[in-house]
Amino acid sequence: MKQLIALLLIYLLIGCSKGVHQNTSEINRIELASTKMKFAGGVAISIDSSLLYKYARRKYKDYNYYSGRITPQFWDTITKKLEEINFKTIPLTDNTTCCDDVIEFELIVHWRNKQRRIIRITRPGPDSVYNTLEWIRDSYKYVKLNHINDSIKFETSLQLPIEEPPPPRKSNR
Repeated sequence: MKQLIALLLIYLLIGCSKGVHQNTSEINRIELASTKMKFAGGVAISIDSSLLYKYARRKYKDYNYYSGRITPQFWDTITKKLEEINFKTIPLTDNTTCCDDVIEFELIVHWRNKQRRIIRITRPGPDSVYNTLEWIRDSYKYVKLNHINDSIKFETSLQLPIEEPPPPRKSNR
């Protein structure tokens, strides 16, 4: 009888532990902003280890804000991708300046009590850093998001509205 009770307790413990997510990454939050043409628009994403997903999209001067939840497996995929590109050691910027058709990315990774801001100005192509940033930027497609009326504050700056140049001055002639 004691063996049966012990066996049942073991099965109960195993059954209860299956639904528990153990976060093995030291990353606790990321933010990504991306823009293709500064005046046209951009996106910003904030995802944290509590599985909260925040998304903002700017088109010219109009903003739309969304929030949702992700699965623990999705969070694990994100952190694994960041670890694969060595987010702690890759150069902070690629020092590229180019044309109007490039894509700009700003990534902030928070882990432990540290953070790292990575800037990339790039074109699509065979680059693991670009591919990871693009995947995170497009991750909203895999998350059930709800439109919210409140604005969301991000640490990234690329999604902020770009001030338009002032109108030309009139001549006093």
